[in-house]
Amino acid sequence: MNRAKQKLLSIVFASLLLVSCDKKEKEAEVRKKPEPPKPAAVSMLSLVPDDTIFFAGGLEPVPLKEALQWTAAHFKLSDELLHPQDMEKLGAEAKSDGQRILLQLWQAYMETAAAPDAQFASWGFAEQPQLVSYAVGLAPVLCRISLSDPEQFKKKLAGLEEKAKVTAAQDGAAGTASFRRYALTAAAATPAVSLIIGVDGKEAVFMLDLGVDSEQTLALAFGQRKPEKSLEQSGRLKVLRDKHKLHPSWLGYLDHQQIATGLTTKDGNRMAKMLQLLLPQASKETAKQLADLQNEGCRSDLQEITAKWPQTFGGYTEFDLKAQPARLNSLLVLESTDQPALDSLQSLRGFVPDYVRNAAGPAVFSVALGLNMDNIAPYLTRQWTEFTQKQYKCGFLQEMQAEAKTQNPAAAGMAAGMAAGVRGLSFSLFSMTMDKAAAGGFALPQQLDAAVSLSAKDPMALVRTASALLPQLAALQLSADGAPAQVPAPFPFPLTAAVNGSHLTVYSGSAGEQAAKSLKAAALDSSQGFLAGSMDYSRYYSLLEELLPIEDGKNAELKTAVAAMKQVDLRMTTELDFTSRGIEMTMNVLPGLTVPAADPAAAQAQP
Repeated sequence: MNRAKQKLLSIVFASLLLVSCDKKEKEAEVRKKPEPPKPAAVSMLSLVPDDTIFFAGGLEPVPLKEALQWTAAHFKLSDELLHPQDMEKLGAEAKSDGQRILLQLWQAYMETAAAPDAQFASWGFAEQPQLVSYAVGLAPVLCRISLSDPEQFKKKLAGLEEKAKVTAAQDGAAGTASFRRYALTAAAATPAVSLIIGVDGKEAVFMLDLGVDSEQTLALAFGQRKPEKSLEQSGRLKVLRDKHKLHPSWLGYLDHQQIATGLTTKDGNRMAKMLQLLLPQASKETAKQLADLQNEGCRSDLQEITAKWPQTFGGYTEFDLKAQPARLNSLLVLESTDQPALDSLQSLRGFVPDYVRNAAGPAVFSVALGLNMDNIAPYLTRQWTEFTQKQYKCGFLQEMQAEAKTQNPAAAGMAAGMAAGVRGLSFSLFSMTMDKAAAGGFALPQQLDAAVSLSAKDPMALVRTASALLPQLAALQLSADGAPAQVPAPFPFPLTAAVNGSHLTVYSGSAGEQAAKSLKAAALDSSQGFLAGSMDYSRYYSLLEELLPIEDGKNAELKTAVAAMKQVDLRMTTELDFTSRGIEMTMNVLPGLTVPAADPAAAQAQP
């Protein structure tokens, strides 16, 4: 090979080497170059207007399939309880496509709740979806839920339409979202209300269209337009979660101030604007009532009231289905910033036995009212005086005030005075054995294990007062040292009465006696509250089943429902009380508890 060719080959080889090296360097650069960030998922809360009058949902996804599985395991819904024959009858009586599809949706939901393992996938829902409900003005977005398979959801909806014999549903679109419209009102009705079910990307939307401002409302509900200010931007849910220790997946509120603004202004929020569009279609009486609210006097009065009682909020404080036993505790609060009003309400609280509040306790059913009767008359007088002397400017409040002035609380105060010193009343049923009733009759108790307590500053004074009114009670011969006395009564089981400390008790059975004696050391201020109760679902409905008339052919549906409910493996306590944050109700649920021999004192020591 001559020298020229060698030189040419050297140049070509060097060029290829340079290209190869350059390519490898560029490939390395490409590999090292960070990938562009993926767009962040749009939170549902960014689609919820901050001026919504209500919200239910959460900051995080919910374990929906797991919750349905847990419910099915503990409630054991039977096919009979679903009443398909009744659904068919209601479907035949439905006068619109919207009514028919709603009935079909309800039946499909019940079937899914009864058998989530078999039915859940048919909806196309995500197993842990984000799930919210709110309002766009007056139009409720009943549910917005994440989908794992939008096409499966559309297929499910088509199947439900076929079962419901829906014939006139209309296709619609809002930007990139598609939906089906089902009329709920007659064709000539105004406003024309429709049920809307559709898909926005990977989310399903169920809502009501009220027939006014529909284009804007649907654009907001289906995420084609963003609200001026969203719930995500306001941070309101995070404040609720952190301040009241609510579970981030399950919380919500009803906004009293937004409702007042909607009723008393013409454009103060989206509700007000939509209400103005609906007014021409309302009856003359309704239109006049709403127009009467839209003056400066009503606006001022209602804003002052709702500033003191701004919202009702609630949610789960504990939600753990994997715990043993599962924890399902919830809270609902009518919130108030009116401290004098709360102080007055709290003055009514009386004595509630601890064992009534115990979800793990032995009772089939318990209820207690804690009420300080000495404070009833002052409370009623104070509230009446404050209301009747207030200078209201709003017409309907002035009418209520005039009516209140004709009612004097003195009579109620006198009635309360007859029970001076009383702090509470409670009843607990631990067990009851029924006899076999004749056909068509009711079963009667043969054995009773129960306790009734009347708590008071001086229970013996109450006994003397009662004996004066009912002379037959004088034979009881009760004493303050707790010595029991037999109560004369026409029952096949004995009733015993005794004064245990500050509590007059009447009881029967060993558990009833233990409950009565456990109160002996309980001071009246040791367990304060207003209203509390507990129930063992299975034992309660088993007892109710025995109480029902047994005549064949009657009460068949009621018996079916009771038979299903006695399979429910839950114990629940509820409590209504007056606290520093308002009027609140708590509900605590414990599943799968087997309660041994009743011992109220021991039950109180359980965690």
